[in-house]
Formats: sequence, structure tokens, C-alpha cells
Amino acid sequence: MIPHEEYQQYYYRPDAKFKIITYTKCREVAILKPKGVQQKEYGMRLFTISSVQDIDWMFRFARMRQNSIYYNLYHSVAKYEYGSFFCKLDTIERAAFKEKWLHEHWKHMTAYDFFIDIDGDFIDFDITHSSALLIMDFLNDLGVPFRCRFSGKGFHFIVPHEHFIKTLPPEWQSFDVTQPKNIYLFFARTARYFYDSFSELVDTCIYDPRRLVKIPYSLSIYEHDSYICHPINTVSEMMDFSLSEASYTKWEGKIRDHTDELHNPTGNTQQIVDLILPIINKEVETDGKTK
Repeated sequence: MIPHEEYQQYYYRPDAKFKIITYTKCREVAILKPKGVQQKEYGMRLFTISSVQDIDWMFRFARMRQNSIYYNLYHSVAKYEYGSFFCKLDTIERAAFKEKWLHEHWKHMTAYDFFIDIDGDFIDFDITHSSALLIMDFLNDLGVPFRCRFSGKGFHFIVPHEHFIKTLPPEWQSFDVTQPKNIYLFFARTARYFYDSFSELVDTCIYDPRRLVKIPYSLSIYEHDSYICHPINTVSEMMDFSLSEASYTKWEGKIRDHTDELHNPTGNTQQIVDLILPIINKEVETDGKTK
């Protein structure tokens, strides 16, 4: 695992911090305990990061330096109205705000991205890698705009919400989880299609309003090594990907000039919506008849 002094130094680096804040605007940010790391602190949510100073403040608030604590960094899949929430310092105020936010946060949402999470293990990482290649090829064949990222021990495929606004029927775009048709159900059914068609490593249980995803250019901490979560911009980059090259020790001087490209920028999601919509509408209709 990365020595704690080097872990701290990474988040003091301007190149890393300036990359990270490009992903956190209007999103909730969380710092969570890495799996397998022995520490009593589990982390916190409801942070906002809009400047590099906010990153410094967040870690000071969490007392990372004093207690030699490790955290993985996440942002919400959802985007929110600017200024709709902020971190409370007072413990009582923070608890009261959290309770209210849990019930009302969806009313402030402006976007909810579709993402496919392929999460395997290090022993069979070749299977994880092969699964990601299959899904990348399929998304490219359909002309779907997406971003691809290494997530620490797997891959994320992100289709930004704006690419569904014109193709997904309005009744399926609701952010209200209590509605019989909502965006989470549609994305979950889409993920199940990928699970059935390409890989059992596709997580189908991650579509809820408060879902988090690792922040690109943050560190992903494991006991045996630590990796840089980073974008993968071409098919050839994915084909040539290796865990060793994603190790934090290999990224000195690389971050500043690294980019996050949208695959198929002139494409759309029409074909994937046309593929899933008849399936899910039939399932909803059948479910309604059996109740």
C-alpha cells in the first residue's frame, strides 16, 4: 500500500487537484474507507468541492493527516442545482441536514448519468479486462457517446445524462424513485442487458439516487498497491491496458497533460434506448397485470 506520506503528498499536488475539481462541480463528494484497510474511520459524505482549497479543507476536516487515515474519493452520479447543499460543520446541524437531504435530495437533481460498472478481482483481472473490451466494442458499434475510466480494479463506462434527454421518453426520465417508471429502473434494466449479453461482472444493483462513483485522477487504495483512477480514451489504450501501468508510481508527471475524451462525440443513445425500451415496457406491463 502507498505510504501515508506519499498519499498525502499526492493530494497536495496541483496537477492532481486541478484535475479532480473538474469532476466535482454540482456533485456530492464523499471520502470512504478503502476495502481491506484496517482503520476505524469509515468516512463521510455531503462535501462539496469547487476549488482546490476545498480539497485541502475536506481532508483537514476529516483529520486525515493527524490520524494517518486513508480514504478513497467519490462523487455522486447525480448532479444537483448549484448551491443546493453544503457541508455543515456543527455535528447537530450536520445530522439534521443529512436527514432532510435523504428525503428531498432528488428534488434538486439536474442530471443522473448512466454508468456501467465492471468490477472483478485482481486474480482474474484478465476476465475483467476482456469484459470491458466487449462492452467498449458494443457501445462503439451503436455509436453511443461515453467516457471510459479505470476504477481501481475494474472499469466504468459513463454515458452523460444529456445524451438521454432527447432519446428517452419523458416518463422514464423521472428522478423520483417512487414513480413506477423512473430513470433508475431504466438504467438498471439496461445494465442487466449488458450482464446477460456480455459479462456477469456487470453490476446490476447500483442504480439508486445517491449512488457514488470514484473520482478520476484520485487514488484507489488497496493493501497490495494503489492505483490512479484515470480515463481511457481509445480502443488501443484499452487493449494495451495493464494494472502495472496504472500503479501510482507510474503516473509522476503524466496527470497534467492527460485528457478525458468522449468516445463517439457525434453519436447518440437512440439505438440503445430502442433496444431496451420494448423489453422494459413489456416487463412493467406484465408486472402490473400480476399485481
